[in-house]
Amino acid sequence: MQTKIEKNHSETMLEDIRRMEESISHAGDAQNASKLEQLLYKIHSKRMNIAFCGHFSAGKSTLINQLCGHALLPSSPIPTSANIVSIRNGEAGAHVQHKTNGESQEAAVIPLEDLEAYCVNGTDIESVEISYPIAWLGDRAALLDTPGIDSTDDAHHQSTESALHLADVVFYVMDYNHVQSEVNLAFTKKMKEWGKPLYLVVNMIDKHKERELPFKQYQEGTKMAFQSWGIEPDGILYVTMKEPAHPHNEYAKLNWLLKQLIGRGEELRSFSLDASARYLAEEHGNWVAEQNESRKEELMDELGQEGDVQELVQLAEEKVREQKQLKELPEVLTAALRKELGVIIENANITPALTRDKAHQYLESRKPGFKVGFSRVPRRRQRRWRNACKRFRLILLSRWKPSSIGICAMRSRKPPSSKVFTAKS
Repeated sequence: MQTKIEKNHSETMLEDIRRMEESISHAGDAQNASKLEQLLYKIHSKRMNIAFCGHFSAGKSTLINQLCGHALLPSSPIPTSANIVSIRNGEAGAHVQHKTNGESQEAAVIPLEDLEAYCVNGTDIESVEISYPIAWLGDRAALLDTPGIDSTDDAHHQSTESALHLADVVFYVMDYNHVQSEVNLAFTKKMKEWGKPLYLVVNMIDKHKERELPFKQYQEGTKMAFQSWGIEPDGILYVTMKEPAHPHNEYAKLNWLLKQLIGRGEELRSFSLDASARYLAEEHGNWVAEQNESRKEELMDELGQEGDVQELVQLAEEKVREQKQLKELPEVLTAALRKELGVIIENANITPALTRDKAHQYLESRKPGFKVGFSRVPRRRQRRWRNACKRFRLILLSRWKPSSIGICAMRSRKPPSSKVFTAKS
């Protein structure tokens, strides 16, 4: 079941990367499209790649030769255009791939002893693959040797970075005396951005002098230096090829670690392919942005010819604010008008003072228990009520038409019953 799941995952990833390569190639990004083609080949080969990077003087080639059990690599780098040399388990020999006018040629098979001389003037060589009986690599693993990152040749530096998309695990080799150099810190930080396992190898620890600095303190300083750059390696190993019996030599641990990683090859390879595809997608995005930069500059120049860009932006913002204010103006005016009318109505006197007084007298006469001075005689009460009603009616008639509902109702209304008065008395 696990094998079937891994197969389906591999097929899905293969199809995704193939579509991605077609899209990027169609866009014209030849460099990233070529790297995706290499990823497709890597999927078909089912090979795990362990990359070794570092300075020219860090002893990287010597370390790889020691691991392979044979002096496969010369002390100076093979001057290929790609500058990446792969080493795999197999019959001793070398396959050299040439490129002529941008076209890859058929690989030539060269004896190992003739490799260095053959490649002296081989600037048209695209890649070199060395095979040699290295049992612990097995059939599905290979070592990648990259040129020194401190090379004066920019092509060497770029080829080392470009090889990272093929690497499943990276070992970065450093000279004991130059561990905390800015070049090391900056390059390892960039490698860690790929999201792949990264191990630091401090070589030539035979240079250490315990009387000047305890080795444990040196180790702590190294760890803290990388942490200060936000770099958390998956491990740091201290080795020396010159003094195998050195008390702090971890070469045996390095050998053991490589075998453990190869045992997890399928898992690491799948993770690495995904990380590389994501990183190359980001790189393609950067490439697209660069392609559009010239067009962006042209547009900015056109704007500059019509006036200052900042001034145009401010003017546009001002017009937007004015438009917003105009849209809100009806609501603002309506609210202000309502407020003003409310104040007027609240303070307005609808009827004159004389009319209010007569109305008050009339309403008072309508109350139960209405008194006429100190008397409670019903006849006087009724006469007082009639007089008040007559006066109020005359006031209303002088101001409104007699057809008013209120006046008609007042005509039909009878004097208060004396029963109410008597009850109060």
